[in-house]
Parts: sequence; C-alpha cells; structure tokens
Amino acid sequence: MKYKKIIVTTAVIMISIAFLSFSVHNYNNNDIPRLWDLKKLKSAHLPLVDRSINVEPISEDLYYKIPERIAYKTYTLYMPGREPKGYYEWLLQQEPEIVFDASKIQTEEDWIKAGEIIYEMPQNFSGFIDSVVNREELQGFASFMNSVHMPVASDGSIPFFKLVIRQKGKIEAGSFSCGNCHNKVMPDGSVLKGGQGNYPFDDIFGGGLKSTAEETKMTDSAANAMVSQSFRGLFGAPWIKHQSQEYIKKPDWKHATSVLMATVPGVMHRHSSILGAPTAIPDLFNLKDRKYLDRTGLIIQRDISDVMRYAVLNQEMDFTNSYGAFKPDTSPDSVITKRYTRFSDPQAFALAKYLYSLKPLPNPEKAAPSLIAKGKAI
Repeated sequence: MKYKKIIVTTAVIMISIAFLSFSVHNYNNNDIPRLWDLKKLKSAHLPLVDRSINVEPISEDLYYKIPERIAYKTYTLYMPGREPKGYYEWLLQQEPEIVFDASKIQTEEDWIKAGEIIYEMPQNFSGFIDSVVNREELQGFASFMNSVHMPVASDGSIPFFKLVIRQKGKIEAGSFSCGNCHNKVMPDGSVLKGGQGNYPFDDIFGGGLKSTAEETKMTDSAANAMVSQSFRGLFGAPWIKHQSQEYIKKPDWKHATSVLMATVPGVMHRHSSILGAPTAIPDLFNLKDRKYLDRTGLIIQRDISDVMRYAVLNQEMDFTNSYGAFKPDTSPDSVITKRYTRFSDPQAFALAKYLYSLKPLPNPEKAAPSLIAKGKAI
C-alpha cells in the first residue's frame, strides 16, 4: 500500500532550550553562525570510549553541495473521516507556496515564528492523493494508522505528519520533521510541541520489516539479510566487541521485529542505540543550563551554533560521518549530494531560536505558599 511509504525511519533531535529574549534586533548574515564548521563540529563531540576511533564528519565543501531544503506551506493531516468537509478537494486546488524567506526576517519574534515552520518542515515526501480523492484508499490508510496504534488529537489530526503541496493537484504526506519525534498527543487530546513524543516509531518500523518479509514471501535467509542491512546503519559500531554487534551481522528477523513491535511510545530504537535498549525520547524544555546534548551527553553545548549542528546531525547527517574505518553510509560523494538534503544556515538558526523559546507546561500539582517558603529557605 502506498500509504505505508509515508512512514519513514525517524531520528530523535535532543536539543537544548534557552530563555527567549524579546528584544527587537535586525539580523543580517553575520549574525548567523556557520553551521557546518569542521573545527567546531569535531570539538563538540566528546571522545568515544574507544579513543582509537575518531569521528570524522564530511567536509564543509561536500556539505554545502548538498541541496538545501525548501520549506513549503504545510497543512494538517487528519485521520480520514475527521477532516473538514471538502478538505482534500480544496487542497488539490492550492498552489505551492514557499513560506521561509530569511531575507524577510527582521526581529527575534520573526525568527521564532520562522523556526516553528522549520520544526514542522518535513524532510521526506510520499504520495497521498494524486488528482482524484480515492475514499477507499483513504480508508486503507486509516486502517493502517489504527493498526499501529497511532495517537490522534481531539480535533482528528495526526500531528506527527503534514500534508504538503509541492505541485498543484498533488497532495503529499510529509514526514521526518522535528515534530515527528517531539510532538505529543496528550491524554486530553491536545498536542504538545517539544514534548516526549509518542509517535509509534518502533511499531511501524518492526511492522514494516515484518510485512515486507511476509508479503514478498522472503526466505528466512533473505529476511535476516534485510534486517541486518537496516540495523547496520542504525546500530552499527563494529569497533565494539559485544554480542549486540554480532547480532547485527546475523539477526533473527522474527525475533528482531517482535522486539521492535513490543516497544512502547515514549522510547524508540533510534540510531546509535541497540536492539532491546530503546532510548527515552527527551522533551525539549528547560534545557538552558544543560551543558551536554544527546542521551549520553555525547555533544557539548557552548552556544546556539552547537544546537544547530546537533539538529542537523540528528536529521541524517551523522550517517555521513566516518568512525575510524566504519561509515554508516558508504556512498560516494556524488551519491551523497543526491541522497540527502540539508538545512540552510538560516533555517537551522531559526529552528534553534524556536527551540530556545519553548516553555514547559505549568505544574498541575499545587503546593501551599508556606511549604514553598520553607523549601526556598532550605
């Protein structure tokens, strides 16, 4: 089913947040840090436990040859049947619209608003509706969403994806945005941005591998090879001598998919983790004073430029790194520049500004003023 292609492997972006200053300031290009600065990239990485392995990002020249992402206007994706009447027919009449233009951004508030656009900007696109609304296919999509226990907001929206018009008369589903992992449907049906997201990544990932093996009638050997290839890029660290790395070479596809599909939302088998040890998805609130980013404190945060780089690395660019002799993506440069897209420096800067502006929800627990005073004294 074409709608299954909508769901893509997601990477968690664990990013530091700082308090927002509402001062008015006109920005120019000199205010925006250079994102892919090799010296700063390398110095931001803490040394690996095995000091013989050096992390080597791709060159600045190669990075800036990768095409910039275009921020098209996005639209809400609803669970089929809960969209406004005539919604898809209306979308088919919309013209493509580019909504991020750094030359028009003047103030701090402008950067934050633009950053929210980048936070929700999809990286990957899959066909959703082409010219004619097919209700039967939409119902199939709804059934698939239900089968993977997709959280749905009270207004019927699925906040992990967006609909996009890049060509009039063609609706695409966009995925792999920051919101894909950090939007959360709350118990009351509201949507929290920057939270510990509850997108069912592993249910979809494991289910996709399982259905591919079963529907194409793969032999066990072929299915194991498929899983091994998928796991190599996500979990591979061959310099580590451990049974978890040996498992990547010779997995049992039935066992592997069952482990993935048993994973609960709020944690995920993200890249750089390992099967059976999913990483807790962090929220993006109150991180101003945290010096280190990533679940294991792998990246040091010195200023906003480190947040920019960390976001970019977690939207696939760390697959292009070299770890000693190991590369998750072994493609030549000519393929790298076609396979990947990248944030522009202003896009990443805007994203970081938006993330810095996020505030946590109020604490629902109320304490007596006298108790608070005692705590303050202590």
